[in-house]
Amino acid sequence: MKVNIKGLNFDTDAMALSGLIFGYPDCCITHFCDALESGLLPGQIAKPGPWDGTGFLPCPKCQAKCETRDDVKALIKTRYLSTPFPAVKDREFDALFNRMAKAVRERS
Repeated sequence: MKVNIKGLNFDTDAMALSGLIFGYPDCCITHFCDALESGLLPGQIAKPGPWDGTGFLPCPKCQAKCETRDDVKALIKTRYLSTPFPAVKDREFDALFNRMAKAVRERS
């Protein structure tokens, strides 16, 4: 779904796929996309915490589990990308995103 918040455009389907590539938990991806669709900007989705600067915005349940950066790393278990966030324009990210997007389209 495409969302425009205060002149900024977001594609929640692309954001969800990016979250999967970065290994974020499903509950956090869903929370993030739902928050965008309700009109919140990324900086309004999670309170400040040890995840700041990581690109990861945890859902309230996962926020409660994260007191340190190590706790944050423990939540991100299935990362498919070897480069750290923000590697959004990294060749590896682009190739992986395109392969996964094609697989999702073929299943639809």
